[in-house]
Amino acid sequence: MIDMDAVLTGTNWAQLGHAYGSAEDVPDRLRALLSEDEDRIAEAWWDLGNLLTHQESVYPATAPAALFVAASLSDPRTATRFQGRPLRAELIDWLEIVAARPIEYGDVFDDPGLAECGAIIGQLREAVAAHIDDQDESVRESVETFLETTEPE
Repeated sequence: MIDMDAVLTGTNWAQLGHAYGSAEDVPDRLRALLSEDEDRIAEAWWDLGNLLTHQESVYPATAPAALFVAASLSDPRTATRFQGRPLRAELIDWLEIVAARPIEYGDVFDDPGLAECGAIIGQLREAVAAHIDDQDESVRESVETFLETTEPE
């Protein structure tokens, strides 16, 4: 089981980068995903896509951020409705982007962060699969799609 706090405090974010530079700002952005303030959640959601998976690329900070997101799926705050469905479903869809990149391009490109994202797919699968029986249909659909995309060959 992934520990959100351990990911945040045990990662040297200043040594990592995202699409626009140093990732030292990432922990605050990740914490904002679990805010009760809808505007903070929306901004943090935008940051996930723009900073950590910009144009579906991954970066050195993407893998630890994905571990945090995977751990947060069990947090009741991810049941908050966001963009018409639970935030949890949106987060699972984002994790699918993170996991799909090394599956699709791992042998072709040597992007910084690609190997790290590939190395955590098993942990992401375990965290996502725990929600296969979620009460919300859109979450269950996101789980199924994630598991299909990341099915080991």
